[in-house]
This record gives sequence, structure tokens and C-alpha cells, in this order.
Amino acid sequence: MPYDFGDFTVIGLGLGAAAAFCYFVAGFVKNKKPEILDGAVVCLAVYATFAGVELIHAALQGDTAKLPPLWRAYVVVASVVVIGLSIDNILKKIRGLFQKPPQPDSDKNKTPPPDA
Repeated sequence: MPYDFGDFTVIGLGLGAAAAFCYFVAGFVKNKKPEILDGAVVCLAVYATFAGVELIHAALQGDTAKLPPLWRAYVVVASVVVIGLSIDNILKKIRGLFQKPPQPDSDKNKTPPPDA
């Protein structure tokens, strides 16, 4: 009897939604401004992890007929996450090139010590 991948998809989507919800709750508690796009990436990354496990399982069996029914969608979701993370990393590196280094404290910016 072949393995039914339908439950794995539901589990991946459910845990992805739960992870995104936890991200938003933590963001509101910590700094009151979580990013919507980051929450979507968290959800897709968890879902892509479960999809990847399914694809690895099918690959280890060596039978292409045993691929999960939604394998093309899994590859697309995993690719979107990888491309998005790659572009984000590239943009962070480029922004780092153009940021000014922190200025050392000068005497003008220091507050005078309180009189004792």
C-alpha cells in the first residue's frame, strides 16, 4: 500500500500557519511591528520543509511513480522561499556597503556628569 501524502500536506500547511501566527504574536509583544512578508516566509518555509521531507522520502525509494501528488507545487514553494531568502541576503549585503560606520562619541554629544 503506497504512502498517502495528503495528510503530510495538511500537517505542513497547519504548522506553517501556526508558525506564522507565533511569529506575529512574538513580533507584537517584542517590538509592535512584525513584517507581513516575513510572516509569509515563515509559513512557506515550514510548509516547504514538510514538502521537502516528502520529496526526499520519494527520492530515497527510487520510484518516480511514488512521488506525492503535489510534488510540482512543493518544488515551486521551496524555490520561492529559497529565491526570496537569497534576494533578501543579497540586498542586506548591498545595504551594508552603503551604510555609514558608527561615529565615535565626541565631546559635543556627551552629557556632562551630574554634580556630586
